[in-house]
Amino acid sequence: MISNRHNTNNRQLNIHWFVALIGMLLVIFGQYLVAQTNTSSTPSTSLGIWLNNILHLGMPSIDSVLGGFLCLLVGGSLLAVALRDLRLYSLEKTMADDEPIKINIIRSPWLWVLIAPILFLGLLFIQLRKLEYPSYAPWLWIISLLIFSVVIARWDYQRAVNLSPGLNRQDLIWLLGLLIIGFLVVTYRLQGWPDQLMQDEGIFGSTARDIANGVFKPSVFAQGVDTFPVLSSIWQGWVMRIFGVNIWGWRFGSVLPGVMSIIPLYLLARDAFNRRIAIISSVVLLAIPYFLVYSRLGYTNIQPLFLVTLTLYLLFSGLRKTSSLYLYLAGCAAGLGFYTYFSGRSAFLIAILFIVLMWLTKKYKFWKLAYAISLFVLGAALVTAPYIIYGINQNPQSMVYRIFLSFFNSVAYGSAYYPNTELVKYAPIFKLGETELFFNPKIYLVLFLRGLVQTLLPYQKSGMLWGEHYLACPLAGTFGAVFYIIGIIVSLKNAKQSRFQLVILWFFTIAITLSALNTFPPREDHMVPIIPALALLTGFGLDAITETITSIFSWFKKHKNVILVILLAPVIGGGWYDYFVTGPYNFHQRPEDIMSWAGLGSQGESFLYVYEVPIRPDFVPYVMFEFRKDIQFKALQISEFMQNNEIIENGQKTIIFYPPEIDSMIRPILQAHWGNNLISKIFLDSDGHPVLMAGMNIPFTFERDRAFLSTLTDAFHQIPFVILLIILLTLLVLAIFLPPLKIRLPALDQMRGSSK
Repeated sequence: MISNRHNTNNRQLNIHWFVALIGMLLVIFGQYLVAQTNTSSTPSTSLGIWLNNILHLGMPSIDSVLGGFLCLLVGGSLLAVALRDLRLYSLEKTMADDEPIKINIIRSPWLWVLIAPILFLGLLFIQLRKLEYPSYAPWLWIISLLIFSVVIARWDYQRAVNLSPGLNRQDLIWLLGLLIIGFLVVTYRLQGWPDQLMQDEGIFGSTARDIANGVFKPSVFAQGVDTFPVLSSIWQGWVMRIFGVNIWGWRFGSVLPGVMSIIPLYLLARDAFNRRIAIISSVVLLAIPYFLVYSRLGYTNIQPLFLVTLTLYLLFSGLRKTSSLYLYLAGCAAGLGFYTYFSGRSAFLIAILFIVLMWLTKKYKFWKLAYAISLFVLGAALVTAPYIIYGINQNPQSMVYRIFLSFFNSVAYGSAYYPNTELVKYAPIFKLGETELFFNPKIYLVLFLRGLVQTLLPYQKSGMLWGEHYLACPLAGTFGAVFYIIGIIVSLKNAKQSRFQLVILWFFTIAITLSALNTFPPREDHMVPIIPALALLTGFGLDAITETITSIFSWFKKHKNVILVILLAPVIGGGWYDYFVTGPYNFHQRPEDIMSWAGLGSQGESFLYVYEVPIRPDFVPYVMFEFRKDIQFKALQISEFMQNNEIIENGQKTIIFYPPEIDSMIRPILQAHWGNNLISKIFLDSDGHPVLMAGMNIPFTFERDRAFLSTLTDAFHQIPFVILLIILLTLLVLAIFLPPLKIRLPALDQMRGSSK
């Protein structure tokens, strides 16, 4: 009888894991179908045609998407059922384990409580009076914030709250190792790829360069490029002062906040889940093409990444620890998001929604959450108030310009799919700021559904983006997309837990508010703060598949880490291939960019551009105009060039660029002057058509012609960067070999004792 029961259990177990295997295969096949970009030779199904028409998708591969979605739905359901009895993570900490707020024991040094508001209100008084903003104004602000922090920290000390992040030797080793790897990966060929500028990206570089050189000295509370907060450009300028006033130093201003996001991501994942998820998610972050793109651009889009992740870590830990300081600092971090790219404001929204969700799901008592939200809002208000008041005094319309500009119910967006008679069917067109908006609920619903589809599909499917952000692959990566889908399944399966609720809320709040409800989604440039949540979801998927495999095949349990590495390898390698290989293959330089990046590699050559129709009056390539003014560059009309032979007869090392259309006129002249020394080069676009030609009298290696080995040491030519790596390596060695230190704070012990 025991034998029969044992055989029955084995059969049930085999069926259980067989279902899991079928579910995994269906998810993989579904992702394969969704990722297809080739259009079928057969006509689309009636459902596909209807969806394309009703939602204005214009998607030739709609049938593949529908088939893939069906496979994902069935496979995900099977996988969720199979994982039902598999405990992937330790039990979530319950409310009973939390220490309640004890307001009756809060005592503060009232002198400092009075001084801090006086300093803060003094700063606001200066701004409200519209006087000149003195250089000491930001220091008043910072000092008042610090005083508030010390006072609130004392509340925690009086209640014996442990404020330590709890980093042990293993955590330090992993964090330092990940930071070193991150800096090496993200700075690889930092100046050489992308070898072009994206639309108005250059103005950010010019502004940061002027700040770095001391030419431009704005107030930290002012607005800068295109109404974005100028503090984001001040940050870039400060980084350039240290790491070089050049393209490399400018882009490193994006590398720093991107790579440093590993710290709060690791801490959040470790505290909410476990160290394993923290490591996996941090590694995945460094391989996501979406992350690599924006952490290497001169735009400020990546700056909110660190602040949003830090906000959510401090908020989550603050609720768990019942820490007043953590909750207050979470608000401060969210407030700093208002000083970066406007998507940084999502930190405040996600945090508020999470606190409200904790109340609705009865995870915490009302008074505890009311106390938490009060401290959070206090921190955010103290940080954002100077910026808001400064902006209202200077240019109130610009404070909300970006928000109104991106409303999904703008006339510019609606009129792309509907006639004006439909837009004004229920109400006339009205204005918010300079943006014209319409009111039509039926159209709202269609545009929202369209936006949701257009927003979520690019995480799994390439070819849906605008084509200007160097993303020629799914946002989650070609291989990462599979595990991202499984991660969503795992998160929804565990959606009753607050830690999973935070990740789900993080992902979908940004996806909906910053893209689906925006004009012409997908808006991947707006959604950058979603990347750590994407890394977490991918990490959940990798961990779940590893656990499933080792549970099905019990002999693999001893080699769980080996299985995980095998699964991680294609995600990491595929992500790097997507960005460093597929990207350059699909995105070719424009003529101005070709000349700019040739200038970056100049060793004293003279550059000449011969044209029939000028790119613009007084044309000079961006790099030579803004950063390499030492380069000799001249633009000539072709008739002037043909009458001015001494330009190429003076023996100077010369590179002459010209459009392919005039090659028959230029080449004979160059051949006559340089003979066998003439070297010709043709530059092609992504379709293989020539867009620019070059003739030179000396060998010259253009950026895309450099050998792989010659690019490996690019970052090590930057001495400050080498020093940074040496510091991190030294800390890593100390963390590995230094005996553990035990630091006691007698004053703190006395304070705690007196509070009792």
